[in-house]
Amino acid sequence: MPGTVEPADCLGTGVTVTSGPVEAALGHRAIVLTLTNCGTTPRTLTGYPEVRLLDKEKRPMAVEVEHGTSYMAIDPGAGAQTIQPRGTLLAVVSWSNTVSRKRAPT
Repeated sequence: MPGTVEPADCLGTGVTVTSGPVEAALGHRAIVLTLTNCGTTPRTLTGYPEVRLLDKEKRPMAVEVEHGTSYMAIDPGAGAQTIQPRGTLLAVVSWSNTVSRKRAPT
């Protein structure tokens, strides 16, 4: 399904990531990423998740990623989070649905 991350089996790191559907509101878009501790010990994460956008050929796109509150979500800031086994941690990735087009010379 376009716009989703295929769930992986429990990775060697003891975590897996899934995504929900893209939500839309007034020209803004957001998707919730859910990290699950599928291991047997608590995991501590720090900072923001690293986000890379891929084009339809799965090549990285050159985009600027900013951290902070958006129209679709409030950013509590990056801090250490400990996730117990079978626990989850959520992150929201949001963007504006705008298109930039270069005008042909006249």
